Amino acid sequence: MHQKSKLLLLLLVLASLALSACTIQISTAFNPDGSGEWRTEMGISDEEAQLLTGSGTASSTEQFCNDMLTGGELPEGVTDSFEEREDGDWCVFTRPFANLEELRALYIENGGVIINRLEIVDGSLFYDVTMDMGSSEDFQSISDMGVEINMTWALTLPGTITSHNATSVDGNTLTWNLTPGQDTTIVAQSVVAGGGGFPAWIWVVVCCLCLLVLAAGGAVIFFLMRKRKQDAGASGSPVM
Repeated sequence: MHQKSKLLLLLLVLASLALSACTIQISTAFNPDGSGEWRTEMGISDEEAQLLTGSGTASSTEQFCNDMLTGGELPEGVTDSFEEREDGDWCVFTRPFANLEELRALYIENGGVIINRLEIVDGSLFYDVTMDMGSSEDFQSISDMGVEINMTWALTLPGTITSHNATSVDGNTLTWNLTPGQDTTIVAQSVVAGGGGFPAWIWVVVCCLCLLVLAAGGAVIFFLMRKRKQDAGASGSPVM
């Protein structure tokens, strides 16, 4: 089943429970070596939590996250956590990846993500994917139920971010707003500190060596010119 189908099913479940809004946040955080963590977070407001528990659907939002959304069994490698935040309760599902190839496989496995470019070349991380959000008809039944859908895609990149087309930026975290029924192309690039190319300490050593060579060369030229002046002075002095 494609990710957009999974997402649609999830939203349909939430809508059927008379929830007024569906908040989904999907994020990928990278380390300099290309490893990292993929997170899917679902927010439930206090009002929606009362609807869930009051209707007898779940004894708690934590139980709802685990039982209703995953059937009580998490996919291999996925861990779940429950967080109480100022804006409500959050169900968090985390999947680590050891390198970009594993992340690529995760994207393909879950579907809905078209990978245009995902690699580290010459010390720069290139990220270019297109989110297939399905057709507007896919989400029409949810809209008819009066459910507001809020979805975001976030990246936390290492090093220095050099380009992106994100909706908002917070430090090294870039965020895009996703619109149901509308594809979104997500592009970002960063210079990875210590990843690929030469490590920074090598450049420091090279610069220091260059300065030493210049200093030594300058000293040699100085002494040669001084010696030449001394020789010239000695040859022009009277013989006693």
